[in-house]
Amino acid sequence: MVESPRWHHDRFWFAHWGTGEIVALDLAGNTEVMGYGPPGLGGAIDWLPDGRLLVTGDELMRAEPDGSMVAHADLSHVADHGWNGIVVDGRGNVYVTSIAFEFLAGGAPTGG
Repeated sequence: MVESPRWHHDRFWFAHWGTGEIVALDLAGNTEVMGYGPPGLGGAIDWLPDGRLLVTGDELMRAEPDGSMVAHADLSHVADHGWNGIVVDGRGNVYVTSIAFEFLAGGAPTGG
């Protein structure tokens, strides 16, 4: 399932829910797994102005130049059910969404 489609550096990128793959597709139809996000439902992508990739999931993670994934920000005080959508503006401000409730367990939204 494709999530968070983005055009970046002449390729179509997306997070593949279920496999946890971050995939890039070029104009010739070639795909390349560029990294991994969280397995299962969740995970979206965007880039900081300096080119580092951000990935949502249980935490907001950032890909470092060496390929390692590190926590970008501790958001546990905001919501405890992980992060979904993400947008980074041109100044580097990061906006994330959270379902903030037990969606898969049938919980009711809390408005968080």
